[in-house]
Amino acid sequence: MPAEENKQIVREFIEEVLNRQRVDLMSELLAPDYALHFPGMPGPLKREAFPVFIASFPAAFPDFHLAVESLIAEGDEVAVRFVLSGTHQGEFMGIAPTGKKVEVPGHVFYRIRGGKIVDDRPIFDRALMLEQLGAMQGR
Repeated sequence: MPAEENKQIVREFIEEVLNRQRVDLMSELLAPDYALHFPGMPGPLKREAFPVFIASFPAAFPDFHLAVESLIAEGDEVAVRFVLSGTHQGEFMGIAPTGKKVEVPGHVFYRIRGGKIVDDRPIFDRALMLEQLGAMQGR
């Protein structure tokens, strides 16, 4: 699949599924063998568990938004540089709501096969997020 088409799949996934919580589009955008490799998780998260996992972010940050800063594609891979933002209104990682705004940079690497996302590997500055929430001392 051409790189531009792969980039469009990723754009739609970020905008519709992550930012707008349109989990009804999962079967359209995620391969049946989709795996999310999230740092700190004991193993990859499968497609069936994805809706519960992704719902945890807007539950904690109702104004959750992932802003794409750049998108690069080569072959079946798409790399995204993003900024995750939101206001902490619900429990997150055991931290009671603080009302604080977070803005955290990160990267995610996707692999596309047959027009669907098969592999998802995000990395974001968790320490910065915890610092902004007041749960960790500054660096």
